[in-house]
Formats: sequence, structure tokens, C-alpha cells
Amino acid sequence: MDKEKENNRLTLYNRARQDGARLFGIADLRQYDRKVASELGPVWGRLSAAVCMAVELSQGVLETVDCQPNLVYSWHYRQANTRLDGLAFSLSRFIQEQGYIALPVAASQTVD
Repeated sequence: MDKEKENNRLTLYNRARQDGARLFGIADLRQYDRKVASELGPVWGRLSAAVCMAVELSQGVLETVDCQPNLVYSWHYRQANTRLDGLAFSLSRFIQEQGYIALPVAASQTVD
């Protein structure tokens, strides 16, 4: 990986972690069929990478689940997705400020 890409990755990683992401990764999109996500329109073909983030769920909430999600878990799941959406929005704004294109996708949104 060249120095500029590595610096960009580290900058994004640090921002995401600072904002609450517990897992962070970047995937190379250039190898994937551009027809997969036609709902993303002409932007999809201009994206070369995807940023993936995760937040940690509460162990206590997870321990309340028995066979199927309950109301406590459902609320927690919605809050985690809202947090991920905020992270994606914030990071995409930062990426755009650096002169790149960004397309945040909602945490529970299916795009294929």
C-alpha cells in the first residue's frame, strides 16, 4: 500500500475509533461487478473502496435474548444502527471535505 493510502486509512481509522467505532476496515471495490448495486446509480462506478465499521453491543442486552429477539434487544439494535448511521454520515462528510466522493449507506439498508 502506498504511503498516501496508508495515511488516509490511518486518518479514517482514528476518526472512526474516536467517534465510537470498535471495528474498522476498508474493502477494495474495484474487483466487484458494478451491476451489483444498481440502486446506487452512477456513483457506484466511481467508488473504489468501502469503509466498514461496527459498534459493540451490550453483553447484558445480548444475555437477555432467548431463542428470538426481545423488546430490549430490538431497542438496542435500533440504537446501534442509528449510531452506525451517524458514524457513516460523519466519516463521509470528512471524506468529501478531503476532495473524495463518499456515499454513506444506512446500517440496515439492503442495496443488492
